[in-house]
Amino acid sequence: MELADQGVSEFRSQVDSEQYHAIYIGADDKFRRGSNETDFVALLQAVHRTVGQVQQPNLQNSQVGWFVGEGSIVTLYYDTQFAEGRANEKFIWRAKDNRPILVGYYINSNVLITK
Repeated sequence: MELADQGVSEFRSQVDSEQYHAIYIGADDKFRRGSNETDFVALLQAVHRTVGQVQQPNLQNSQVGWFVGEGSIVTLYYDTQFAEGRANEKFIWRAKDNRPILVGYYINSNVLITK
């Protein structure tokens, strides 16, 4: 859990400073196979431009599991207040060499649709 929390903090800092490439390069191979960098960067740019900076993250739930061939997987669910509205976020992290590796990021917000 501690590594996943660190991962979320680093992810948020990188988004705020528009370090999208660093997020993509640091993500898990499965993540990169599921989305090309151009599409991922465009998504994060749109999210950052539309909902703005995080004002108040609120962890709603977490799951920790261990999977053969993957190791420890931590999933964190947030109800987050951004500058322009609320969003539900889901982060999936894998622990590797005592570091959090991003496996998945999902965001759902009406602001992304209506703004």
